[in-house]
Amino acid sequence: MGEEFIVKLLVKKQLREFVEFIKFPMIIYSYETGKLIASNQLAKELIGENVTNVNKIWEGGVKQRFSAELLENGSGIYFRKYVYRKEGKIEIDIEFSSIPIGERHMIIGIFEQSYKQPFFKDLTIQLPRIKWKNKKLDVLGVNTVLTQDMEIAKEDFYVWNKSEMSSEIKLLKEKKVQTDVIQPVVWKKNQRRFAKVNRFPLTNKNGTAVGMLIIYQIILEKEEYHQLFNSTLRVNNILSEAIGQSNMIVVSRQENDTMPVEYISSNISRLGYHVHEFYSGEVTWIDIIYKEDREAFFKWIKQGSYGNKFLHQEYRILKKNGEIAWIRDEMLGITICGDISYRQSIIKDITEEKLSRFEGVTIDDSKKEIEELLRKAEAKEYIEFDVYYQPIVESGTKKVIAAESLLRWKNPEKGFINPVEFISVSEYLGMIGALGDVVFREAFTMCRTINKHIDSEFKMHINLSTIQLTQPDIVEHICKFARETRVKKSNIVFEVKESLAIEDMRVMQKVLIKLKQQGFFLLLDDFGIGKSSLGTLTELPFDYIKIDKSFMKAYETEQFNPNLLTAIVDLAHSLKIKVIISGIETKQQKEFLLMSDIDEYQGYYFGYPVEKDKFTFGEC
Repeated sequence: MGEEFIVKLLVKKQLREFVEFIKFPMIIYSYETGKLIASNQLAKELIGENVTNVNKIWEGGVKQRFSAELLENGSGIYFRKYVYRKEGKIEIDIEFSSIPIGERHMIIGIFEQSYKQPFFKDLTIQLPRIKWKNKKLDVLGVNTVLTQDMEIAKEDFYVWNKSEMSSEIKLLKEKKVQTDVIQPVVWKKNQRRFAKVNRFPLTNKNGTAVGMLIIYQIILEKEEYHQLFNSTLRVNNILSEAIGQSNMIVVSRQENDTMPVEYISSNISRLGYHVHEFYSGEVTWIDIIYKEDREAFFKWIKQGSYGNKFLHQEYRILKKNGEIAWIRDEMLGITICGDISYRQSIIKDITEEKLSRFEGVTIDDSKKEIEELLRKAEAKEYIEFDVYYQPIVESGTKKVIAAESLLRWKNPEKGFINPVEFISVSEYLGMIGALGDVVFREAFTMCRTINKHIDSEFKMHINLSTIQLTQPDIVEHICKFARETRVKKSNIVFEVKESLAIEDMRVMQKVLIKLKQQGFFLLLDDFGIGKSSLGTLTELPFDYIKIDKSFMKAYETEQFNPNLLTAIVDLAHSLKIKVIISGIETKQQKEFLLMSDIDEYQGYYFGYPVEKDKFTFGEC
């Protein structure tokens, strides 16, 4: 499995999600092979659910051959074509548009049953308008329907928004998908209409951006635009059943200083509020966010991006009765109307998940206890905290060549407190920076000592959190500790969680590049088996990946896939990235890995995290 294959998987997955935003039957396939790349549900209802090769849906399974003119950024309409499926044949009218990408051609087909006459007279207003551009964002081609619009209008079909070009430059550079942006357009003799605009960056087989696909869908009347916009904000059919059966709250908010609420589901009553308090403006979203968490909330808002469904943030809010609740705010998407952005989110109450980790202690008492213990530790300048080190072993020599530094808290009253229980609370109390400094100082000093007396190339791994990486001066802050301890920067490896790297790609890219320029090494931690993980390797400057311990946990089960491990290692090595695997706990797991090309091992089999005085070297 090479990088080219992975890129294809990523693009295919993204295209499948993208076409679902087009409310007209659409397929995208390879002209050379006929292989279906993506189709929306409307298309599947016509051609069948299980189609994998478009050539097979035509009479006799014969490939539709296009002229050289059509293949070179052209478009054409074909009437009364028969589609053959299990239920019988149907007659469709279809428009094919061809986009050359390298030596191949991506075909976009929009179609409907012939009796509906989709390509005749005024009915064409319902059809998607398709435009594609090169990497300089010059227009290479448009579909037939859009050509007709331009001939009638005697001018190009365009979006009024003056920031369109700069927006597309940014999307192409970051290879970001943009969906359902509602914008005004010029259409037919200077008539002003509204359209939903969807943009998809086109990439070649190496994953390099080569152009932009833009699809417009005209909204018939201005009144319909308002209706559609309001329904987009206020109705989510997919979630309605889930909302009714859970404690999730759906909310849509304007993105400004106060975050006024445009829509909120009625189960906000779980927190003591009534929907009318938000609709009247009496209460805004910012009003209910715990004061100490507002700064972190706004940082998260600024990091949001169109098309990314996985962004989330955890923070505290105030219930109507004054009690505090922990919530997870998961962004569904962003709708744009003119200059106003509206953010849709699912809100989940995670109070119990956050606070019920102490046996025999109530939720409220445990939260209060953690805060009190942290404040006492702060007053003592965090002397209760110490750094432990877990060995990392080189696969070829079985020697300890590195260690991961891990923060531990031994409280005189409660004993050891799990990091899961205190890290998130320390973040929201504003203490995570000080705790991070404990790790920087101790781990850098430990590394310097080992480099001087035992192994000059020994490396120290240090975890970086979201809060740390979003600090504006984090790179200089780290460099200050490096100067003070005189540690060799190339012997420090900073570990970043996979989920953080994917969700906050734009922010991470800038910070990680700066760290790399300073001479530090970078590792993508908890590396999973998702396609998004593999694509992240080409986006950010990592030197290592650490395969998530869940992989070895599945060893000797039906879910274990050794071929996947080989593929990941081969891909990483092709990108000159070293591979560490964590979670090794048994001799059998170790012996299995001897047959792989893994570079380094980590896990309880080789050693538990220990204090610096108990850390040992040698062969494992």
